Amino acid sequence: MSAAVHCGDRNQSQCRLQRRSSYAQSSPRRVARGPYDLVSTHTKYVPSQLRFLASLDRLIDPTLLDDFVPLLLELARVEGSLYSVPRNIDVRLLHFRTDLIDAAPSTWDELLALAREVNSPPDHYGFIFPGRESGLFGTFFELCEMAGARLFPDNLVPDIENEGGRWALQLLRTFYENGLVPPQLPEWHYDKVHECFRTGHAAMVGDWPGYYSLIATRVFRRFMIVWALVLILSAQRGSRSLMAAAIRLH
Repeated sequence: MSAAVHCGDRNQSQCRLQRRSSYAQSSPRRVARGPYDLVSTHTKYVPSQLRFLASLDRLIDPTLLDDFVPLLLELARVEGSLYSVPRNIDVRLLHFRTDLIDAAPSTWDELLALAREVNSPPDHYGFIFPGRESGLFGTFFELCEMAGARLFPDNLVPDIENEGGRWALQLLRTFYENGLVPPQLPEWHYDKVHECFRTGHAAMVGDWPGYYSLIATRVFRRFMIVWALVLILSAQRGSRSLMAAAIRLH
């Protein structure tokens, strides 16, 4: 297989990535034609994109996949066929300020108690997370699954009217009702949440690796990243949820 990138003149903002291979002739499934051959997508979107995605099973030498974590490859498969190769792991991490917090919490109950302890609005809030749409849903989904509730069981009927679902919903409600998050949080997407933490107005945040460069280079030269990776445990069932990275002000 060979690949080539073709770009137009300076006024052309898009580049076209072309792939040449004999795979199109050997593919057992008809794939809709599109203006591109390679795409970067999220594994959660792949099932809905199958009409224009081709299986990579015949294209990639299986030995080239040996270095990947098996679970990541499994997440990249649909009905047993590989439709993507992981390029990064997009996992939410807990970041906290070590000028306010000595050690990361080990349970969600500890996180809630710590958020109450360090909360000092309007200067900074205890813990923040996306307050609307997919970001809020994702937070609720993670909490539900940690607590034993299931939004997407095998029968696709959400099983959240139980102890785990009530705990997840009550936790989010408590953060808001207790003033541990900014009052504007219901209007905030990921970017505003990250900005709030990056500018020193939150003690803890659930954030993604994609923002690391901003933390490292655009925080008014006040932050220093200190990696202190720990597991956060669900207060309900003790199931693993996410990891933590410490951020120190100096």
